[in-house]
Amino acid sequence: MYTPIENASSAATILLVDDQPGNINLLRRYLKRSDFNLAVATNGATALRISHKLRPDLILLDVMMPDIDGYETCRRLKADPTSRDVPVVFVTARTQPEDIERGFAVGAADYICKPVQQQELLVRVSNQLMLKRTRELQLARLQENEKLAQLGHLVGALAHELATPLGNAQLVLSSLTDRMRAVSKAMSQRTVDTAELTQLIDTALRSLEMACNGLSFAATTVQSFKAVAVDQCADVRYSIRFGSYLDKVLISLRPRLKHSSIKVQVNGPSDLEFVTYPGAFAQIFTNLIENSLVHGYDENVAGTITIDYATSDGQLKIDYRDDGAGIATQHLPHIFENYFTTKPGCGGSGLGMNIVKTLVCDKLGGEIQCESTPGKGVHFAIQVPLSPAEAVTGIT
Repeated sequence: MYTPIENASSAATILLVDDQPGNINLLRRYLKRSDFNLAVATNGATALRISHKLRPDLILLDVMMPDIDGYETCRRLKADPTSRDVPVVFVTARTQPEDIERGFAVGAADYICKPVQQQELLVRVSNQLMLKRTRELQLARLQENEKLAQLGHLVGALAHELATPLGNAQLVLSSLTDRMRAVSKAMSQRTVDTAELTQLIDTALRSLEMACNGLSFAATTVQSFKAVAVDQCADVRYSIRFGSYLDKVLISLRPRLKHSSIKVQVNGPSDLEFVTYPGAFAQIFTNLIENSLVHGYDENVAGTITIDYATSDGQLKIDYRDDGAGIATQHLPHIFENYFTTKPGCGGSGLGMNIVKTLVCDKLGGEIQCESTPGKGVHFAIQVPLSPAEAVTGIT
């Protein structure tokens, strides 16, 4: 049985799981005064379904239930990425040391002994909700730091990329200026001839063309980086032409890609235009490409990253593939977890892929799946609505 949320306040949502109606009613009565949103399941299987859909902030779970007992229910909750971080508090009469040890072993955050005392219940519930909120705030802070660090790396790479064209333009124009001064002096002394003037004009045209090309390259790179960086920081929703915006993202990543042998190919309708959060897409593709470069390819190994996109039934479907090393079978289930990295100590925070999933699912209201075979590259299938809701929650 499933009882819908009992009130629509903005308070925390708590899932109560017990096969005894009397126990459920007691918990309801004790918690209702605190204005929590309450949902109820009377067995483990129903609790698993509700938790996956509802994503509660806390689960109060009985141990002794038919079919799937509380221990197995908790184990499955912790194995599911959608409920892994939800604290589970056992509410049970089984309080022997071995029972408590078993509960913590399967992932319980705390224990409340039956018969339940209201004050103890409220204190333990409040503590778990406060700890969960603290963890969420810390993670949000780390994600923001990761985003700023990523922009910092791009700024450093951008400065290095611009040094050559700007330096060349400066050198060419400086040399041309010296030559013009020399010819000007010769003209004032009436010692210049037609051949010398013709040569000067020839040199000036070539020099100006070289300088213009370098400055045009620098301007395009800076404009693309500026657009992408501002979008990531401002979190503004507006209309974009998707293919053109992807080009800007790739231009901003050109300094990073330049020092690898990896090519990026983009395939999709050039006229696709829709309203979205461009900064989210910039972060998503920056993290995916960075992940491929760091984990998919050894130094100096050539490869190809392919981004295919199309629309269907009001959805944008993106297939991101690389032909690199792929992901080990044992690592595949964990790639979207916080702090998970296969290269600790190499500069990675383990938050990049978690940020990608958060942006796709929470910011853009979509879904992301990953498939990989070791030695045969990786495939991320992303699907998001073409018009994400105005107020989707998630990192900013």
